[in-house]
Amino acid sequence: MVNTPLGNNAPATGRHPLNGTHRLGSPVRNHGTTDRFAQADGLFQVTVAPFRGSCNDVLSQAIRVAGQGSRVMIAQFLSGGINQGPEQATRLCGSLEWIRPAIDCCLVDPAAITPQHHRAVNAVWAASRRQLLSGVLDLMVLD
Repeated sequence: MVNTPLGNNAPATGRHPLNGTHRLGSPVRNHGTTDRFAQADGLFQVTVAPFRGSCNDVLSQAIRVAGQGSRVMIAQFLSGGINQGPEQATRLCGSLEWIRPAIDCCLVDPAAITPQHHRAVNAVWAASRRQLLSGVLDLMVLD
């Protein structure tokens, strides 16, 4: 057994624990559609920190990956950007798209969130979802 911060895992054999029980190409779960299948590769990375400012490492990684030619999208949901939003995304390195809600503040106080804030955040979420489902991105950062 391998002891990790998340608990005990199956023995470290160099094999993915699902490979023995799940056939590639078979449905993972029924979500009401038949086009959801397991993929042979991919990466899902979650970065958390107990302090503010840890996002810098993730953003620098995204810029570095984009600088190497990979398609990258950064979507920030709580940091507003004047005259931004999905329609006015910031583009960097030729292959990085950075979107933030088209609002003039950072959303830190739940009591101060207005319907305009909700619409702006939902627009960023919808654009992020479209890009993710399109399969054209090499890296997506959701902040």
